[in-house]
Amino acid sequence: MQDYLVFRLYGALASWGVEAVGEYRATAACPTRSALLGFLAAALGIDRNDLRAQEQLSDSVFFGIKQLNETQLIRDFHTTHAPTATAKAFLPTRQAELRHRAVATILSQRDYVCEGVWHIAVWSQSATCPYTLKMIKNALINPKYTLYLGRKSCPLGVPLSPQLVTVANLKDALDIDFPSLAVNVPRSFLSSGKSNKHHYIWEGEKAILGVDETLIITQRSRHQPNPLVARQFIENFTFSFRS
Repeated sequence: MQDYLVFRLYGALASWGVEAVGEYRATAACPTRSALLGFLAAALGIDRNDLRAQEQLSDSVFFGIKQLNETQLIRDFHTTHAPTATAKAFLPTRQAELRHRAVATILSQRDYVCEGVWHIAVWSQSATCPYTLKMIKNALINPKYTLYLGRKSCPLGVPLSPQLVTVANLKDALDIDFPSLAVNVPRSFLSSGKSNKHHYIWEGEKAILGVDETLIITQRSRHQPNPLVARQFIENFTFSFRS
């Protein structure tokens, strides 16, 4: 038996950043490890400059994800005024940036996932983790910083409803039911029992999901934050299973 913290993510829009080239900002279909670490760090009140605390959190937890529905992508075209790279000035506010003499227009395209629903499971990697599952659960109920789905323009659509469960395997944790909610969302998006196609992604060992290992795909990704280099990520392994 294993202890898990499970919560639900839903939003009209979400953006789970992947490798970005030039002006194009793509998104993954489901939350990445780096996105979930940032989500928990915001809830716990870990400052973005506190690299030690971020590293401790990263070393403390594994993630499992169940995507409940098929999503669609939309692409947003951005035009933004910002100081050029040659400005070399400390500009603490947006107003100061726009008033600077060396301002240029930056064009970019950003992808978003529409109407995605995910169950997230978190479990500890050791008995001496500085952040316990109970501590993280309390932080999700009363977050220190505002929580959002990858970008500040992507707010949560429903409460997280975090739960602590003790079950035989990861699949049992991700398959738990969440409370029905009176929101303007198709009911099939909020119920794990309404769709025949579910996608499970997780870290750790193949066996922890509790299904035939011959049906599991191993994937490489670059979503493990590198604390030694700001905004850089190193490669890690994830497993994928569709039911």
